[in-house]
Amino acid sequence: MNTTITVETDPRPYILIPGLISSTILLIAMIVFLVHYYDRYAPGATNFTKITPVGQVLLGAYSGMASLFAFQLAQVYTDVYSLSSKACNVMVAFCLASIELCSIRYFWLISSTIVDMITPELFSRVEKVVTWVPFSFYIQFVAAIIFNIYHTPEYDAFPLFIIYHISMAVPGSLTVLLNSFFLYVFYQYLKRTQDHEHLHSDAKLITISKYGIVISGVSYFSSSLYMLALVLHNSEFWLNLLISLNLFFVHTTGWVSFVMKVSVWRIEDEKKAVGNNPEIQLLRQKSIAKSLDYRRNSQLAEEMW
Repeated sequence: MNTTITVETDPRPYILIPGLISSTILLIAMIVFLVHYYDRYAPGATNFTKITPVGQVLLGAYSGMASLFAFQLAQVYTDVYSLSSKACNVMVAFCLASIELCSIRYFWLISSTIVDMITPELFSRVEKVVTWVPFSFYIQFVAAIIFNIYHTPEYDAFPLFIIYHISMAVPGSLTVLLNSFFLYVFYQYLKRTQDHEHLHSDAKLITISKYGIVISGVSYFSSSLYMLALVLHNSEFWLNLLISLNLFFVHTTGWVSFVMKVSVWRIEDEKKAVGNNPEIQLLRQKSIAKSLDYRRNSQLAEEMW
């Protein structure tokens, strides 16, 4: 009697290799973009501190993404119990925590003015949350170290495996929760621009809100894939596929963020081009006089970008 053993193809390389290439291109594109607009950086003592806060956060996130794909891909071609594989697994947790931290910091930087407009009573509380809570994301890094120390052929460390993935799921859930708040703020701002026509004059905040909603939507989808992967953890194929897809969609938000940054800078360039026009200045003064909300809209400092 002949029996055929089917071996499922590992889907990870088909997702991780394009992801690594794309995230590397994204990182290079960001560096080239920042160098090209070097004269727009905030003044500082060193080259890095001259980069705007949003630029710093995006550089950190994009570096983390490229490293994340590299470490994940390295695990595909190493034995799961080898020291190199375990080291890569630990670094994956570190990269994820760093990306999530940058994500929260990024959302706060682009939405702080809108938050102050829509929910001024929550501004100081949200500011404290986004300042301190993201540091708890590195618990998954500690959990990864413990899991990989005890994960051996003799002891599969399944309880630690569950704890490890919970430590990764909790920060992801917190990120989704905070993103939900920012999504609400972006939506409310766009709704307000429809109710008050004069608010349309601030193209930058409208652009930020629209792209912010897209980023939040993709983040929801990627988080859903990760949660589904935990449910299907008994199937190695689906676990690898869904986690890899989750990472790919996380990286997609990086491209959306980059496009948004370019769009915002173009708006600033256009403002500078017409800023010295007396007629434009007069119209702007009249528009500002109409609404306190508009004045608060304009508080998003250019050097932030």
